[in-house]
Amino acid sequence: MSKIDSAINQLIQEPEAKEAFDEQAAIIRVAQMVREWRKAAQITQTELAERVHTTQTAISRLESSDNESLPNLGTLIEIAHACDQRLLLGAEGIKLEFAEVEKNESSDHHDGNLVAL
Repeated sequence: MSKIDSAINQLIQEPEAKEAFDEQAAIIRVAQMVREWRKAAQITQTELAERVHTTQTAISRLESSDNESLPNLGTLIEIAHACDQRLLLGAEGIKLEFAEVEKNESSDHHDGNLVAL
């Protein structure tokens, strides 16, 4: 294990540091997801911005994870739909019996914990 990895592991043992680390990791994952959706839709940041009624700068900032917080759920749903994608919302350890997720959209690994939005 490198010195950096060791330092990170030691740091995230502190609850506040772990929370901040986890939040930043989520922001980065959402940024990557939005960028991949847009690329899959073969549209530019400007085109996506027009579809969701925002600016190209806002889309760029979101994709570069240059945010202090995650975008709200409504914004993510709007971006997903603008890119012909579906946002799947779930929780670990909670099984939603009423949530029937279609298995034909690369979701064959779902176990009933997800709701398609």
